[in-house]
Amino acid sequence: EVCPTSNYQSGVITNLTLHPIQKMIDSGLNVTINTDDPGISQITLSDEYWLLYERIGLNNAAPKERVAAAARAAFLPPEEREMLVASLEDEQDRATNPQ
Repeated sequence: EVCPTSNYQSGVITNLTLHPIQKMIDSGLNVTINTDDPGISQITLSDEYWLLYERIGLNNAAPKERVAAAARAAFLPPEEREMLVASLEDEQDRATNPQ
């Protein structure tokens, strides 16, 4: 679970461009992107994704991978989790390949 804004605000990292998320992904960790406490941080999940791709430079294929990672980590019964992953993949395919 990676919360870039919270990591910066709490001093875990001193500069957003130094965030280790790409190293975490490259190491094979199941990295998900989250907001931690949007009420305190005044950010949304979309803001966190923007930071990761525009400021930190995460590769463009990563959004789909991070959403799938989050679905695979969901606290659901296995059958429901598989349905969630499949549903998200279908939606992502429709969004990237409109008919």
